Amino acid sequence: MYRRNVFAVLLCMLLLGGAIAVPAAAAESASPDREVQASEEPVSIWLESEPRLRAPIRTLVSDSPQTYVLEFAEPMNRESVAAAIREQAVEGQSPNAPKLEWFFRWENDRLLKADVQVTIKNAEIRTYLYGDYRVDVRGALTSGGKRIKEAPVFMASIQVPTQLWRYSASGESRELLAAYDEPYSFLKLSHSDRYLIGSRPTDFCECDAVLDRLYALYDLEEKRLIPYPVKLDRVYRGTGDFVADRRGFFYERPAAGIEVPGSAQAVPIHVDGYVHGASFSKDGRHVFLYVGDEDQTEGLSVMLYSLESGTARVLEESIEGAPPHDQGFGRKMAVEFRDDGKQVYFVLHDGESYREIRYAYDWEQDEIRSVQLPIPDEYWSGYSASSDGQYRLYANGGLYRGEERLDYEANWWSEHWLDGTHRLVHSADDYQADQLQYTGSIRVLDAGSMEEKTLYEGLYHYFRIIGTSGDGNWIYVSASQPFHAVAVLPAFGSRNGKLDARFTPNADQPIAVYLDGARLNLEHPPLGIDDEALYVPMREVLEAAGWKISWQTEGQRIVAEKSGRSNRAFSASIGSAYGEFNGRREELPLAPRLVGDTTYLYAGILQMLGMKLDGDDHKRVLFIRQTPETGGLVLPDGSKYEGGLKDEQPSGQGMLFDKLGRLIYEGGFENGVFHGSGRLYDENGKIEYAGQFERGEKAE
Repeated sequence: MYRRNVFAVLLCMLLLGGAIAVPAAAAESASPDREVQASEEPVSIWLESEPRLRAPIRTLVSDSPQTYVLEFAEPMNRESVAAAIREQAVEGQSPNAPKLEWFFRWENDRLLKADVQVTIKNAEIRTYLYGDYRVDVRGALTSGGKRIKEAPVFMASIQVPTQLWRYSASGESRELLAAYDEPYSFLKLSHSDRYLIGSRPTDFCECDAVLDRLYALYDLEEKRLIPYPVKLDRVYRGTGDFVADRRGFFYERPAAGIEVPGSAQAVPIHVDGYVHGASFSKDGRHVFLYVGDEDQTEGLSVMLYSLESGTARVLEESIEGAPPHDQGFGRKMAVEFRDDGKQVYFVLHDGESYREIRYAYDWEQDEIRSVQLPIPDEYWSGYSASSDGQYRLYANGGLYRGEERLDYEANWWSEHWLDGTHRLVHSADDYQADQLQYTGSIRVLDAGSMEEKTLYEGLYHYFRIIGTSGDGNWIYVSASQPFHAVAVLPAFGSRNGKLDARFTPNADQPIAVYLDGARLNLEHPPLGIDDEALYVPMREVLEAAGWKISWQTEGQRIVAEKSGRSNRAFSASIGSAYGEFNGRREELPLAPRLVGDTTYLYAGILQMLGMKLDGDDHKRVLFIRQTPETGGLVLPDGSKYEGGLKDEQPSGQGMLFDKLGRLIYEGGFENGVFHGSGRLYDENGKIEYAGQFERGEKAE
């Protein structure tokens, strides 16, 4: 679909340079003052789970435990390597710096596997990144006493990975499809409900550059990620030697020696020239192509390639127009062909300006002709359509029934049609005034009756609808917090203690427990007791959530305490139907149990402690999310604040957005004004100032 991304601004990290060639290792010296020079390539560092990510690099990693492989050119002094990594892992004394716990496993004196466990500070503040750390061995000594002066550095920027869910279009149910630990984003394929295209950035920067990515195919049935060594696209642009995978994606034919996963659906294509755009037909049997030389700007040809016969024919030679350009970046864009089963629409530029030249290929007449659309010429003609073509939602032109414009304001990029219907689903942000919090909702518009209703509400608003199923029954959602939101600072002990999800006992398939997105390594697994009631080891789970636990032998009473903006204390005796919440007696849904010498707590009680639970017995997973002592405010000028609150004023860490939703500031607040470390952004998303603030003023 053709779009002009004038304000496409990506949040990313600063690059650290290119690849390093590896020469032979230098001879050791006994002098401790001698330094290993950069040209000697003292070490190679890569991420074990993704060896394509190698130092020097700055890239995204998840907050789950990571393993880095370090291969040294010379035998090393192990203690000095460990000290160098620990001391240089976090720069400065940033209040948001992650807490790191390192473990070192030496295969030999030249090969190290460094494991790191990350604990995020201020995890309750929903943000794009949660700090940085580095794997840096500069300053370490070889076993012969040489000091490493220069070495490639692996800079990791932490991002909580998203989960993949599907919500029923009836509004009745939802299902966890995939829980993964790597920072991949996903795209739904129009020709398949089984596969998604996944990608993650390699180098990353706080800039608006278009950066390289690593690609994979996610198989929803087998629950596995299939890495591809090439770029995967739903619309192709590249050389004339490429592959069309009938599951709904393309990739350039790899060079000799590079292997891609085998597939009976992959069809190799060769055409003379450079392909400035290729798309599948609606039935998946053909590929439309826009072909010429790579630098050609006029006189290109439109072709139709049959995937069944392997033959191509020219539909029109030297068609008027040129490949479209992105106005924001000035780069050429792929031409996308949109097939509704009767006509195939595509757009070119006039070559002198960004004016669109709009075309349609008619299947029955077998010809291409200019087409008039109901939107003004200066509008973008990119659109999404109902499966029968009766309704179209144009990028900035609105919703149309044929030539008639309907009274409906929409965000084109967040709208998806349910196949076989005239129903349009979209995401929306909602402000909950009583909860001082923003939440998200999934809504559906019936374009025929123009009636809109909410299917799901109370989701954390950091979620994204990525597509719908081919039968129109499911809505696919990607979210880092994929369950219903909770109120800010609910009454302690007053929440419902019943766990909605049911878990069947199965010793061969223990329940995986995630706390705030990170998997807990529990010594004592959760247990199913009392007719499918799920119990969790109280001490392990609550200590991981920052509670202090003590045991009172008399009365077999366990006490949990947590300090913060609102101090909390909970205590209960083994076998008792009641517990105390800040001194207030409340009935418990099920009593705590003692199994061996371990206290087990019914999982639903965690909700009474201010947490939110969600789970899936089929997937054997339980998600626990702590109630944030944060919220949202709408300010008089229409701007929005998200973050820490004190006396209903911004306080602590937070973010400020203008009324258009653009990030203005992120960092510290005190009594409603900027205070502490923070960053100011301009209207294009670029950093304008990064540093210290003192009561609303820059402390320069």
